[in-house]
Amino acid sequence: MKLYHLKKYHIFRRKDTRLLLNKKLLFLFIINFTLISIACSQQSIDSLYLKLSTAEGINKCEVLNDLGKAYKDIDHEVSLKYAKEALVNSRFINYNIGVGNALLNLSYLLEEGGYCDSAITLEKQAYDIGTESLNNEMLANSLRRIGLSNSKCGNYELSNEYFIKSLAIYRSEERRVGKECRSRW
Repeated sequence: MKLYHLKKYHIFRRKDTRLLLNKKLLFLFIINFTLISIACSQQSIDSLYLKLSTAEGINKCEVLNDLGKAYKDIDHEVSLKYAKEALVNSRFINYNIGVGNALLNLSYLLEEGGYCDSAITLEKQAYDIGTESLNNEMLANSLRRIGLSNSKCGNYELSNEYFIKSLAIYRSEERRVGKECRSRW
C-alpha cells in the first residue's frame, strides 16, 4: 500500500508543478506585456516632447493636447498641466478647435476627479464651440463626453440621450467622409 500512495502523491506533485509553472509563465507574460506597453507610451511621450520643442501656433496646441492625453493614465497632475497650457495657447492664438479639444481634455480630468458638474460645464462650452465652427467631430465628442459625465453622476437616462445624439453625428460624419471617426479621448 505504501508504494501506491507514493506513486499517487508523485502524480499529484507533477500536476501541481505543471500548474505552478503555468502560473509563472502567465505572470512573466503579463509583466513582459506591461513593460512593453510602458516603453511604447514613453516612446510616444518622448516623440511628443521633440515635436513640442519645434512646434508653433496650431501645431503647438495640438501637441500640448496630445501630451495631456498621453499622461492621462500616467500622471493626473502633468496631464492637467498640459491640458491647461493647451487651453491658454489655443485661446491666445484664437484657435477655437484647440480650445474645444482642451476643454474636453480638462473635462475628462475633472470627471475622473469626481467633479462631474464642472466637467459637464466645460463639455457644453466645447459643444458650443463645435456648433459655432460647424465641426461635427467636436459636436459628437462633446455630446459623448457629456453622456459619460452624466453616467458617472448617475443620470443614466440623460446620458443615454447624449450618447444617441453623439452616435447619430458620428454615423452621419462616417457617411459623409467615408471613414470611421475616432474620438480624442
